Amino acid sequence: MDDEEFFAELTRRLREHVDPDVQYLDGAFVLHRWDFATDVPLAATVLDPPLRFHITARQLGTICRDMAADAVSAFGGQSAPAALNLLLAHLDETLEVGFDRDPSRRHVLAEPYLAFVSDPATPDQPLPPFEL
Repeated sequence: MDDEEFFAELTRRLREHVDPDVQYLDGAFVLHRWDFATDVPLAATVLDPPLRFHITARQLGTICRDMAADAVSAFGGQSAPAALNLLLAHLDETLEVGFDRDPSRRHVLAEPYLAFVSDPATPDQPLPPFEL
């Protein structure tokens, strides 16, 4: 997959499984709900204010290609879908831990690692890194 295909597939998955109203605005996915691994599509916790996942198509493509081998080991199958699965698993864990520690944080940065912060312009003592 190229960067745009990864991006389109992530958007599709977020709409189908997490938040049907997800939007991409100003370099971030804006999510009004998150499922925190309930395994029930769209049975998500409503987030007010919404969560912003800051990631570009280029960042997403790079992250997914870098983790493809680990993703296939963890999930099996083809590398591109497995990489997205692994990214979403990391994101879910980052959010679950982050909300437990500080529920006021509403931004997730993709680089250099997934970090849960209050303000993306001035990352404030991000949670310990969750290495990809």
